[in-house]
Amino acid sequence: MHLYTVHHNDTRLGSLAGDELLSRHRAGEIPATALVWRPGLAEWGALGVVLAADGLLPPAAPAFMPPPLQGGGAGASDTPPPRPKSWLVPAILSTLCCCLPFGIAGIVFAAQVDGKYRAGDYAGAEKAAKSARLWTILGASIGLLGSVVYVGLMSATAIPAFKQVRNTAIEKSMMNDARMLAAASAQVMAESGKGEATVGDMRKLMPKLSPGVTLIVSGKSAGDLTGGAHDTVVLRQAGRFSLRHEQYDRAASRNAAVSAGPGDAHTLEFLVETGALAP
Repeated sequence: MHLYTVHHNDTRLGSLAGDELLSRHRAGEIPATALVWRPGLAEWGALGVVLAADGLLPPAAPAFMPPPLQGGGAGASDTPPPRPKSWLVPAILSTLCCCLPFGIAGIVFAAQVDGKYRAGDYAGAEKAAKSARLWTILGASIGLLGSVVYVGLMSATAIPAFKQVRNTAIEKSMMNDARMLAAASAQVMAESGKGEATVGDMRKLMPKLSPGVTLIVSGKSAGDLTGGAHDTVVLRQAGRFSLRHEQYDRAASRNAAVSAGPGDAHTLEFLVETGALAP
């Protein structure tokens, strides 16, 4: 059994048995922080530590250590956070290609990111990066929306104009084909002395119609005059024939005489003798 010497409040108490020392500690007379020594110890120690080492008290619980402070202050890590993305290049592209006012705002905030980061204002750098990102995306979105609206408006005007130009070109081709058919049939009739001409005879003088144009005689299609499948189709003097093109819209013609003509919307009807539009 050890005998303990206690030093507390400038008073030294000596030769206390372990049970007596423990009893007085539990009674509150001697705190756990009082200095204690016993034979075998190299130096004085706290009562709670010495008695715990001797098995008279349970081991003291480890002291509570608070977590390190976040965002600076004592105990915080000295490693800076990652540098935020400045968004400078996207902001410049947004200014040049999309929306000028929003792009300029993005450039202003993007230019602040690196300066604030180097100055140690990491929160300010992060805030500037978020603002640059916001204005850049807004500028790009508005620019994209404007482009879509512009393309839509252009399409609304350009497509009808293109269709009108194409329709006029097809109509001219059909008119030219009609005159050439009339001339070919007239020549065949003059040479044969008959009042009719077959497609086979006319094909020698007019090998092919314009692309997409087909010949219709008395409800029978003669195609574009190529091949020999329709060589027996006959054009008669003072008769009529029609030319058809699937992309032609007769109702859209600028020629009132054409738009009011007979037949379906893709067809023009002509007189055999003259190649003129049929009344």
